[in-house]
Amino acid sequence: MEERRRNIRWDIEKPVRFRVDDQILEHKGVSKDISAGGLCLYAKRELTPQTPLDLEIEVPDDLKRIFVRGKVTWNQKVEADTETAQGIKTGVSFLDLKTQDAERIFRYAFKHQHDKLMQHWWEGL
Repeated sequence: MEERRRNIRWDIEKPVRFRVDDQILEHKGVSKDISAGGLCLYAKRELTPQTPLDLEIEVPDDLKRIFVRGKVTWNQKVEADTETAQGIKTGVSFLDLKTQDAERIFRYAFKHQHDKLMQHWWEGL
């Protein structure tokens, strides 16, 4: 798969709740990583690219959750022996991330993954 990210992603394995295209039924997954542009999500069901999602994301060290609208950009089946055992790895791009939520993600990254952040900064991406 060709890498097309514009934002650096930080490893965050936390529960994510999501609804598909304004449906009432809520699904659960686990985040793999996150950035201001999107996240990678492990889920039990395959989600079709371009499908709209309403997401509720936990951020470590923060009691307030992030609520954001996104869309599926890709998905990939994952072997059952992975650490999450969720079945499908899904890329989601955010459509309406609030500035204060992007700042919360950045604060987490600065506090817990400072070296990765500095490397990205100096690479000039």
